[in-house]
Amino acid sequence: MGFIDSAAYWSKINGYDYYESGNVFSVRKINDGEYHATVKGSKNNVYTVIYIPNHPRKTTCSCPRANGKLSVCKHKVAVHYYLNPEEALIIKKQREEQLRLQEQLEKEFMERHKKRVKEATKYVESLTFEEMRRILINYKVNELEECEEQFYEDPYDEEYDW
Repeated sequence: MGFIDSAAYWSKINGYDYYESGNVFSVRKINDGEYHATVKGSKNNVYTVIYIPNHPRKTTCSCPRANGKLSVCKHKVAVHYYLNPEEALIIKKQREEQLRLQEQLEKEFMERHKKRVKEATKYVESLTFEEMRRILINYKVNELEECEEQFYEDPYDEEYDW
């Protein structure tokens, strides 16, 4: 398993952001398999990372989340990307694609929403006052009955969803 594979999702995302923002500085090689780095945190704290590429769990960071623990925090991930910019480029492309997809989905949703509003407006405007009144009364009665049904659900029923 690679270094990044051992990191939690948000550590990967935030670590990339730290790397991209230039929060990693003062990286120096201690020996063949070990680096000393400093990383600026979100509140301008400075954390020390001892990065050991082949042993993610032996890599240390002085931040509260990772200090004395085996977790791979965002500061460790930022150092990893600093020393492995080709992996950071892959993450950057993946994030850009996710953002494009999210924007496309939001655009499609808004188009469907506008269409629904237009159709609903046309339907409501075609109703008489008495028809609207009857529909509204039926809606309210159904809403009240649903509330009452929830009151009578059997909490010991195996299909009951708490």
